[in-house]
Amino acid sequence: MRNIKILLASLLLSVTATAQTPTDKLTLATQLVEMLGYGARFESYGRQCRTFEGSQFDPNKLVLDNPSTFKPITPHSKSWSEIVTLYKAYQENICATYLPESVNGMIAGDLAQKLTIADLKAAIAFYSSNPGKRLNFAIAMADEALMRQIESKLSDSTATAELLQDLQAIYAKYDQNPD
Repeated sequence: MRNIKILLASLLLSVTATAQTPTDKLTLATQLVEMLGYGARFESYGRQCRTFEGSQFDPNKLVLDNPSTFKPITPHSKSWSEIVTLYKAYQENICATYLPESVNGMIAGDLAQKLTIADLKAAIAFYSSNPGKRLNFAIAMADEALMRQIESKLSDSTATAELLQDLQAIYAKYDQNPD
C-alpha cells in the first residue's frame, strides 16, 4: 500500500511539473525578450508611427504634396472630416503592431513554443555576456535600418489597399452629393 502511495505521489508531482513547464518556458521566454529590448525598440517606432500631423497618415500633408490626392474633395469640403477620420483609423491599425506588450507577448509566446527550457536558459546566459550584449546592440541597429525601409514601403501594404478602397467609397458618396 505504501508503494502505491509513493507511486501516486510521484505521478502527481510529475503531472504537476509537466503542467507548469509551459508557464516556466513562457516566463523564461518573456525574460529573454525583455532582456533583448524588443518592446522598447518597437515603442520608439510606435511613438514615431502615432505622430499624425505631418506624417504619411496626415491627409493635410498629402494634399499639400499632391493637391489631387483626394480628387475633388479638399480640406474645405464637408467630407474632409471623413477623410481625416479614415486616415486616423488606418494609422491606429498600423501602429498597434508597435505596442510593447503586443511585441513582447507575441515574441515570447513564439519562443516558448519553439525552444526548450535549456535553450532559453542558454540564450539568457549568452545575452547576459558581453559578446551577447554587443550582438544585441548590433541587431538593434540593423532593426532600425529595416524599420526605415519598411516605413518607406507602407504604400505597398494590404492596409493601404483597404484604405484606398474606403476612399473610393467616400469619393462615390461625394460624386452623388458634392459639398
